Amino acid sequence: MKTKQDLCNCGKEKDVRSKQCSYCYCHRPKNRYYCECGTELADYRATHCLECSLTIHHPQKGKMGESAPNYKGGKSKHYCLDCKCEIGYYAERCWECYVRWAQIPTNNPNYVHGNCYLPYPLGWTNTFKEQIRFRDNYKCQLCGCHEVENCRKLDVHHIDYNKENLKEDNLISLCQKCHGKTNFNREYWFKILKDRFCMVKNG
Repeated sequence: MKTKQDLCNCGKEKDVRSKQCSYCYCHRPKNRYYCECGTELADYRATHCLECSLTIHHPQKGKMGESAPNYKGGKSKHYCLDCKCEIGYYAERCWECYVRWAQIPTNNPNYVHGNCYLPYPLGWTNTFKEQIRFRDNYKCQLCGCHEVENCRKLDVHHIDYNKENLKEDNLISLCQKCHGKTNFNREYWFKILKDRFCMVKNG
């Protein structure tokens, strides 16, 4: 038998934690909190409404633009380098001018005297490249990734970036990721790859 202490005022069994039944607990009258100005607060942790808090903590909040106390002149207008139309602050050119500018090969950061457009010599064949990969045991000479792990054939890279130089000591096998790195800081990678080839040859 359940005593009156185990029952809620409505006659249902109490929940041990809330000391009421679930229905009465969910439909209990909620406490309301108000600001000094009379506005009801949505959060019980707040002490003031938004308007009053701005007035108390930021007395100059209503002053915008030139009348604000921290105004420093604002950002100056920014214009396209080519057509002189107004654009975003961090851009150099509008989209139309940027597309025309990017189509010029010399504007590409990887452009080096147009060497990428030169044709390969007649000796640059698939059989010749396969010999270089076989010499390097089908492994990338920078990271050691095997051709099977690379899921594609290894790239054969010219150490001195000269397509006409097909000497074996100027060619090295690289995976696609490492080959992409060598397009930047060419003087640095020339020294690294030259030393790496000498180590492999002597070792």
